[in-house]
Amino acid sequence: MVVFSLVSVPEVASAYTPTEEDKEYIEWILDNSVRGQVYGDLILDALNDADFDDLEMWYGKEYDFYKESLEEIEQFDVSPELQPIKNEYKLALQDLKQASYYGERWAKYLDSDDADKSISYRESGIEHMKKTIALSEEFLSEFTTPSPTTEETPTPVVTPSLIPQVEKDSDGDGVPNEYDYAPNDPNVQTKEDIKTPGFGAIFAIGSLLAVAYLVLRRKR
Repeated sequence: MVVFSLVSVPEVASAYTPTEEDKEYIEWILDNSVRGQVYGDLILDALNDADFDDLEMWYGKEYDFYKESLEEIEQFDVSPELQPIKNEYKLALQDLKQASYYGERWAKYLDSDDADKSISYRESGIEHMKKTIALSEEFLSEFTTPSPTTEETPTPVVTPSLIPQVEKDSDGDGVPNEYDYAPNDPNVQTKEDIKTPGFGAIFAIGSLLAVAYLVLRRKR
């Protein structure tokens, strides 16, 4: 899932005080990005199964979601400090909406031109997402102050474990490999156990693009 670090700011510098509108926008972007991840996962599942009926359906629903998101984002009148982040996220939503539009056409008509356009728009959307991350990090460094520390703690010395790590087959395919959720983590056996920091959607969308190319080649 997608998690923005803006909500975990310990202290805010006196130069900037978030408004109620700012707080509502941050809550919205958190919820919006998580919901967008859900559609990405469903599209990826349909691509993996080469189920073009489901693919057309989920691309269509994703399109409606991003269209609605673009209407919702305009309702927030954020502070100048947050405006660049809002602008960049809006650009990402616009590109992802177009990616959904052409993805739905591709799933329906199997036209390689539509597939290429969908992939191009999604890649552009990813770049805008990355820039949103960079702007968020810049915002944090400029307008927030770290929590004061009362004492310095020594850095623990890590000693190599004598217990061999056991690879876990968390995706249930019978083969413990890099495609498992966490091959060497006994605490992660299902997707629900995963705690994903930052923009996990970027990597999920990257996988989606790779599968899209694979399915497209098979259909040519």
